[in-house]
Amino acid sequence: MAVFEITYDLLNPRQNYDGLYELLRTWNAVQALLSVWLIESNLTAEQIRDAIKAKVDSNDRILVVEIAFISHWGSKDLMPSATQWLTDRRP
Repeated sequence: MAVFEITYDLLNPRQNYDGLYELLRTWNAVQALLSVWLIESNLTAEQIRDAIKAKVDSNDRILVVEIAFISHWGSKDLMPSATQWLTDRRP
């Protein structure tokens, strides 16, 4: 399985994004920052992007990046579960 970082800009504050959050929960994604999530998946970055794209507005922005080396990271004030998630995946 690969590790991916998902980031997005949700540009319509009145939009109901419950479908997006439910999708992230089904992937057991961990929230690192307000608009940053981490997942392990057998999907490709493009497949993840397309699944998210179906849950957001057409003007919203999405970035999905495969993370190759979890051993190299630094942070400040991540959500506690994200810090533990990253620490658990260090080689």
